[in-house]
Amino acid sequence: MIAVLLLVLLAGLAGSAAFRESVAIDELAHIGAGVSYWKLDLRMNPEHPPLVKLLAAAPLVGLSVTIWYYLQLISHYLCAPMMAVILTGVLWKKANTQGAIGGIIAGFSVAAVVFLDQVLHLGLPILSLPIFNSFLHRDLVVLVVAAVATVIVSNITSQPEDFKKALVNVSAEFTKPWEGIDDYRTAALVLFIFTDVLWYLFR
Repeated sequence: MIAVLLLVLLAGLAGSAAFRESVAIDELAHIGAGVSYWKLDLRMNPEHPPLVKLLAAAPLVGLSVTIWYYLQLISHYLCAPMMAVILTGVLWKKANTQGAIGGIIAGFSVAAVVFLDQVLHLGLPILSLPIFNSFLHRDLVVLVVAAVATVIVSNITSQPEDFKKALVNVSAEFTKPWEGIDDYRTAALVLFIFTDVLWYLFR
């Protein structure tokens, strides 16, 4: 329960921040500065480092039109295995350290194959299907493989005894009756509602 509350809380915080503090707020200045760096000099927008602005403006001046494409692919294929392992650990109490390591290794391995196939146009049989033209669909494959590997490795390896005892204690803590205003779950609920109200007001 607390894990779900934390996930919802973080989602609310990220959502509200995206509307108020997103990089899109000063994106115009960054893009314009990047173009001026390529064509003129480095005088515009000196308070921020130039590398990201140079990369962002590269397609506008006809240079390296695939830079952001590659960065997007890499970030997606790196995040998918980690997201799969984290979600599996949150939603499935039998997940353990060995399973997480196995999921990460399996996910990164498949991600490397999928990435190379997409970038080098290798035309691997399954990945050549039309449904895998989008990197988001390939991303889903990586996520599923990492999650399945986490489950399989966790099932064939045992958890340490002290971890099992700690898990029992945590489960017992979560299933305790609600204790009113002094219960930590009350504070979590209030924080969750307060965050959602802030998101609604500043969205």
